[in-house]
Amino acid sequence: MIRRAILRTTLWLSATDVLTLIAFALVSIVIARRLGAEQLGAYSLAMTLGSLVQIAADAGYGLWLPREVAQQPSHLHSLVAGAIATKGALWLITSLAVLGIAASVSTAVVCLTALVLVDVAASCVSFSILAALRGIEWYVAPQLLSSLYSVLAATGMVLCIIAGLPLWLAVVVLA
Repeated sequence: MIRRAILRTTLWLSATDVLTLIAFALVSIVIARRLGAEQLGAYSLAMTLGSLVQIAADAGYGLWLPREVAQQPSHLHSLVAGAIATKGALWLITSLAVLGIAASVSTAVVCLTALVLVDVAASCVSFSILAALRGIEWYVAPQLLSSLYSVLAATGMVLCIIAGLPLWLAVVVLA
């Protein structure tokens, strides 16, 4: 019975991760085909800089928080609040650094990066909540919601680009 639950959870989580990756691969393909290499480069750089901020802001909380919540479920709220506060501070510091990098490239990259950083800030909060939920052994439903958000955001971006809207507006849909 436990093996079946583990297999089912792994299957759902893997399927949603693959679906999310495919959705954002399609975004890149549509950007390249509709807007060209320069816009794809600006988008890719902005997403890469946003990913660096995401990694720095996580600061290991994705691994630490579930364990702490599992060991101290009565401290759930304070643990999550502390994680979000720390991630927020790290987000701010690293965001300033990556905006400086973006500024060395172009104003368009700064604009796109700033918009991506809004999404990263929201992810800092939502990933803290997801990590806490893993600590109380609630895995699949929150991950499905997170993946659904990502797929809907990617779909919205593709629709914006196909409709001829500017790339920055498509990134606003992401954020």
